[in-house]
Formats: sequence, C-alpha cells, structure tokens
Amino acid sequence: MPDQVNRGTVFRPDIEGLRGLAVLLVVLFHFKLFGLQGGFIGVDIFFVISGFLMTKIITSDQFEWSWNGLGKYYKKRFWRIAPAYYVTLIAIAVLFLAYPYELHIYDFRTSFLTASFFAYNIHAPSGAGYFEVSAYEKPLLHLWSLGVEVQFYILWPLILLIVRNKTFLTKLLSILFIVLLSFIASVVLSIHDPDVAYFSIPTRLWQFGAGGIAAVLLTRKAPELSHSVTALLTCACLLTLLGSAVFAPQNYWPSFPALLPVAATAILLWLGNMKTKFSQWSFSAPPVRFIGKISYSLYLVHWPVVVWLHLQAKGEPHFLESLIGLFACIALGCLLYWFIEKPFRTLGRKKPRLSQILGLASFGILFLSSAEVIRNDQLLQNFIPTNALEVTLHQKQNSAFEKDYCRNRGTRYSYICAVGAEGVAPFLLVWGDSHARALGIGLSAELKNHNKRALVLQTVGCPPYLSRPKKSDSDCRNYTAEAVAGYLEKNPTITTVLMASRWMYSLRPESLARKYQETPILEDGPSNLPKQLMHLEQSIQFLGRQGQKIILATQAPEITADHKLKTCRNAFIYQPPSVFRKHCWINSEDRIEEQYQRDQLLRLVSQKYGYVELADLKSIFCNEEQCEIAGKDGFYLHDHDHLTTAGSAKVVREVLLPLMTVSTSLQVF
Repeated sequence: MPDQVNRGTVFRPDIEGLRGLAVLLVVLFHFKLFGLQGGFIGVDIFFVISGFLMTKIITSDQFEWSWNGLGKYYKKRFWRIAPAYYVTLIAIAVLFLAYPYELHIYDFRTSFLTASFFAYNIHAPSGAGYFEVSAYEKPLLHLWSLGVEVQFYILWPLILLIVRNKTFLTKLLSILFIVLLSFIASVVLSIHDPDVAYFSIPTRLWQFGAGGIAAVLLTRKAPELSHSVTALLTCACLLTLLGSAVFAPQNYWPSFPALLPVAATAILLWLGNMKTKFSQWSFSAPPVRFIGKISYSLYLVHWPVVVWLHLQAKGEPHFLESLIGLFACIALGCLLYWFIEKPFRTLGRKKPRLSQILGLASFGILFLSSAEVIRNDQLLQNFIPTNALEVTLHQKQNSAFEKDYCRNRGTRYSYICAVGAEGVAPFLLVWGDSHARALGIGLSAELKNHNKRALVLQTVGCPPYLSRPKKSDSDCRNYTAEAVAGYLEKNPTITTVLMASRWMYSLRPESLARKYQETPILEDGPSNLPKQLMHLEQSIQFLGRQGQKIILATQAPEITADHKLKTCRNAFIYQPPSVFRKHCWINSEDRIEEQYQRDQLLRLVSQKYGYVELADLKSIFCNEEQCEIAGKDGFYLHDHDHLTTAGSAKVVREVLLPLMTVSTSLQVF
C-alpha cells in the first residue's frame, strides 16, 4: 500500500507538476496550438489546487486564529501575488501606449483601474466574452482569474472560521453545502448570463470547494488502496483532464461540463498524497515541475504576448509565429519568476532588504505613473497620437448615444431620442434606420449651439417606410402611419422631417421584395417613378398630408473593400495628413457608381414633390471620381457605411444647417 503523508503544509512535488500541466493547457489554448480547444480548463485546475492548498493551510494546527494570524496569512498571499502582478500591469501599460487605438483607450482605462484592485473579473462581463474574437483586443483579460483567486483568499478564512472548532463531518458537510450553492448558481447563470457565470467568484467557489473537500478528506486516514489501483485512478483522472482539454465545450461553463475536470483534479490531489511510482512519473518529472514552478509568472506574461502577436499579424498568427510566441512566453516567465516573483515573495515571511525596498519603490512609482497617464487625457496625449484619442472618443460617443439621449420603443433596436438644447420644443423629426441615428449624433452637438431641438425616430435595419413588413415579428412593424402621426401630433412644433437610410440596401428591388409586402396604390395616383421608389413615395405623400416639409438625405459614401477602412484608420491615427489621405479614398472598387445611381433616384423624388429638398451628403466628401473617408477635420466613417461623430457633425454643419437656413421652403432658423 502507498505510504500516507498527512501533514497539513508539507511540500508536494506532484502539485507543482499539476500546476505545470494547468498552465500549459491554458497557454496552448490561447496560442491555438495542438488542437487544445478546451485548454481553458487549466484555470479550473488552478482553482481546485488553490482551494486544496488554502484549506490545508487554514485547517492545519499551525494556523493562528487571531487578527495577527489572519494578517500574516493575507500578508503572505499578497507578497506571493502582487509584485509580479503589478510588474505585468506596467508592461501591459507600455503595450497599450504602443497600440492605443487597437486596445480601445476608454475601455482599457476602466479595465486597468479594476485590474489594479484585483477586480477585473467584476468588470469583465461588461465587455467581450472570454471566447470571442475581440478578446484579443483586451490585454488584461486573463487577469480575471487572479481577481477570483484573490477574492477567494479573502473569503475562505472567514468562511472556515465558522467551523474551525467543529468535527470532521461538520467541516466536510459545510464545504459540501457551499459547493452545492455555488454550483446551482453556476448552472442558473450559465444559462441566463453566461459572462457573469464565467467570471464571478460565486459561480467559481464550488471549484475551490472541491479542492477543499479533498484537503479535509486527507485529515482522516484514507482507505487502503494498492499501487495498481492508485495508478489506475491517477491514469483515468489524467486522461479525463487531457480529454477535457481537447473536447470541453465552451457553452454553459462552469456548470455541468466543468464537473469532470474539477472532480478529476480533486481526486488527483487526494491520490497524490500516496507516494507511488506512477504519480511521481506523471507529475513529479523535472520538466513538468519546472513549468509548474514558473506557472504563475508564465500565466501573467503569456496573454499580453498573444495579444501582441495578433496586433503584429493583423489577424490570426501562423503556426510558426505562435510557436515562437510560446517559447518567448516561457523565457519571459522565467525572467519574471527569477527577478520578481521569487525574490519578493519572501517579504511575506521576513523583513525586506535595502535592494528590495528600492525595487518596490521603483516599481511603485512606475505603476502609479502609468495609472495616472492612462487616467488623464491631457497626460495621455503626450504619449499617444492625438488622432487615436479623437477616434476613440468618437467611438465612445457613438456607443453611448442610446444611453444618453434615447428611450426604447418596445423592441430591442427601436428608439425615440431627443437631441439638442434642453427645454426647447423640437422643430425636426429625424426618421429612418441606423443612418438616421448617425445623423442624430451629429445633430446632438450642433443643434445645442443653435438652441434648437430634434427628435430621432430610429430602428436598426428599418428605412422610413410605412409599408408592412412580411415578418410579423420584425422591428419595422413599429413604423406605422399611426405611430409617426402620433409623434407629430404630440409635438406640433415639428415642421420638418429628415429622412435617412442606407439607400444602397433600402432601394434595392430584391431587398424590398424580400422584406416588405406590396405597397398599395399611392393615394396621389399612379407614379411615373421607378417601382422601387413606391415605398418611399408612400411615406413622403403621407408626411405631405401632415403638412410637413421634408429633407431627403442621400447616403454618405459607403466602403465595400474590407481592407480599406482599417488601412485608412491606422494611417489616420499614426501618420501625418500628407501620408494618410492617400490611403483614405472610396472609388470604383467600392461600387461608387452604384451609390451615385441611388442618389439620382432620390433626386427624382425631390424633383417631383415641391415640399421635398435633397440633402446631398456626398457633396462634401466626394469629387467626380472618388470620396474621402478622412480629412483634416476628422475620420468620417465609423464602419463600412455609418458616419462617425466627426463625419456626422461635418454633414450637419456643411449640408443640413445651410439647407435649413437658406432654403425658402425649409427655413427654420
């Protein structure tokens, strides 16, 4: 029978090897090497190991249950984690300064603040999910697990304090109860809010608890198992972990699918106390133990390297690049371990040397300086291109538009928004799809300067048509004559309606036939215009009967060549105007002739109806052959066809406001 080792805090090389396996699974998963689609289970393995070790430490006879003892415990945990953690934060801050736009300035700022307090896991659910492609734009994402770890370190002694003097069975049942509650929470939240389930301590506590159960079981004599049975169980658990690393599903984690790797890890921790040749061969081999020794530092450095590789490759790195990145991570992990983690973790047990004090002071100044630069726009401008801050600010304003100005109209993508000066009756209704929304963003600032106010009636994907959509659940069903007339009746000061849409799609005959029912005969009689304009004419005639003047806005230039937008944006941010403008033109490659054909159709409508004025948005972006998407006053396109805040404000200033001021039929100023 294997020898038993029951002392609470004795060093176990097999645990160091298990740590090595866990970090390798995570790192290979993030580098997408060797088909480990479920390598993220390495984090779950870490959680079980932490639960096991902390429970053994806290329930051992050597643990001092007093304020002084708890202080020593927290002090050791802090110096074990904090030095390497904050050095990594400094390095990530440098990476951010090199790629400020790509790493999303304002989101990074919030992420850096929360990560500084080991709370990134609380912020993480508000951004990209762990498995999404955009996760590669978040260099702090991997720190969510450190947030969970630290929160566990704080909570676990307080939980075990309640049962510290209780019997073995009471301790075991208490941890089982916590495991059950946490597991139920993970099951419920993995269905209703998967991101919160993945990142939060309440849904992860059962994994720590599984390790705690293994630790409590080892305080009693284990059943007598032969070497062959122990080896068989160890082999089965190891195969379970490797199988999970290949086949584990990313959905509903960490609920039922996580049971297998968590249980396998807990059993390995229990079995590892029995010294067998197989356990020593599988987890105590020097290479595996070496990776386990540097596992914390390796985990800290690997994700920033993955992010950097994706930035350099401008997409998915090749196999060779990923392999080089893997070895670079191991080298960086060694350096971080030897020069930071290992020297400074002794501070939890003894007084610091002068060199350590100076090192801590230097790193502290660097970290606080980095945090202040990231926090302060004025300081940040000295370290990054001005255009990076401007473009990111406009993106932030774009994403916050609904929150700042709108209320929902009953469906997910349908809103009514009020923009411009407060306390002033609206004179203008902007009606349409997301392109109406884009113009509303520009109007919000410009109308405020003129003490004017407008309403924006916008539904994503729905042009300003009164026609009934073919799908009864379509968001476009809200665009009825009664609904539009209702807004006009409630706001009698509205005299003008601005109609906007992505006309490249909205005037395409096949799109109309697929989305809308046939338009009834127009009330003003048969139309001599192309049939694809009947839906638009129906809306215009309706507004005319309401006594409204109409501005019909053409679509801003649309870019269809995928590579151009990114190339232009990067040039705009990092190059002077003399260089970036040559990268920022829309031409025949982007079907510009077809876009002009749509404008001509709208021009026919404006010529037919005397109360309709055409607002030619392309007139300020285009010459006869091509259109620019960036200029001296900003970057104009948010994506392939929507205007940015800068582009929208330019349209309002140079097209819409002059049209409203000069035109005798539309004069409102």
